[in-house]
Amino acid sequence: MKAALVAGAAYFAVLFGAGTAFGLARVLFVSPHLGVLGGVLVELPIILALAWVVCGWLASHLQVGPRLAWRVTMGGTAFVLLIAAEVALSLVLGGRLTEATASAADDWAPALGFAAQAAACAFPLVRGGPFALPAGRA
Repeated sequence: MKAALVAGAAYFAVLFGAGTAFGLARVLFVSPHLGVLGGVLVELPIILALAWVVCGWLASHLQVGPRLAWRVTMGGTAFVLLIAAEVALSLVLGGRLTEATASAADDWAPALGFAAQAAACAFPLVRGGPFALPAGRA
């Protein structure tokens, strides 16, 4: 279980760091040309592909076993930390709740971003569950 918690925290760190870097690049360089939704649609496949690879590597490297509880712990830890960090960062920088929670009903871009976060945090289940690739092929 400890390996799953460590892997979840490491997975969060990579996702949050990459999301911050890609989000900044999206806002500065892509969204001015394609709009907010267009920028998100360009960013999401890249970040999800990165999350897929990192998830598999961390689970393997940190030896998170195939048990459902371990995989849920890894993804759940990453998700809780990701949402907490996003809320904290939004409150510090903007004095308001996150875009994903505050305006999801008004705009597709934040809703898609939140869905991508949830999907990335479900990757440990898929990578280690019944649909997992055989060892050495992940």
